[in-house]
Amino acid sequence: MTLEIAIVLFIIGLAFVLFLTEALPIDVTALSILGLMILIGYIPPQDAIMGFSNPAVITISALFILSYSLQKSGILEYLVLRLLKIGSKSKIFGLIVYLFAIAIASAFVNNTAIVAVFIPITIRVAQKFDVNPSKVLIPLSYAAILGGTLTLVGTSTN
Repeated sequence: MTLEIAIVLFIIGLAFVLFLTEALPIDVTALSILGLMILIGYIPPQDAIMGFSNPAVITISALFILSYSLQKSGILEYLVLRLLKIGSKSKIFGLIVYLFAIAIASAFVNNTAIVAVFIPITIRVAQKFDVNPSKVLIPLSYAAILGGTLTLVGTSTN
């Protein structure tokens, strides 16, 4: 075993321990390990930042920005209130109306975007109906997938 291999294995082990213990936030740990590999010279700076230009990374970043701005603007609050008024008669009917609305929206918007935007709303709806949020987050995903298959516009593969 060469010294370079030992150093890389040590850094991988350090990253594993830091990710496992969460002594630092995960993003800080990941970027610190990347920076350390650049400083040591094992990864050229061009290769280190190449991953940030990947369209998937940019898309996910944009989705988080969109989701946050929709939350802060109050549009989601309005949507939740309208959906809860329609389905406030019973818990089952309310969740069915809510998931149907997600499926319809997912037919025209990417599934990932719909799920990212509707996760906080789904948690609020679950709290309103006194249901554990973990019981409605998987149906949220299934409704988004179902809606995406209606038109193939909103599917994850696109």
